[in-house]
Amino acid sequence: MTDILVGYKKAMKVIDSCYNNNHLLGARNYISNFLRVNSTPADSKFYLQQFYVDDTVVKMYNELVDKLKQKEKSLLEL
Repeated sequence: MTDILVGYKKAMKVIDSCYNNNHLLGARNYISNFLRVNSTPADSKFYLQQFYVDDTVVKMYNELVDKLKQKEKSLLEL
């Protein structure tokens, strides 16, 4: 759980440090990697990889996505 929290806080810092669209793209990739690293692969079906994700990680991921959307909106207003 400690590693998840460290990754979550780092992702928040990455989002906060965005100043242009390239930074936002990097933050989006970082958030996706946060979810991938903190999930467990399941059996793949029809060439689609499926993952099991803890509810806490899903909640953190959703908060990161919301924060990224807010950051995108604030950069558009500049």
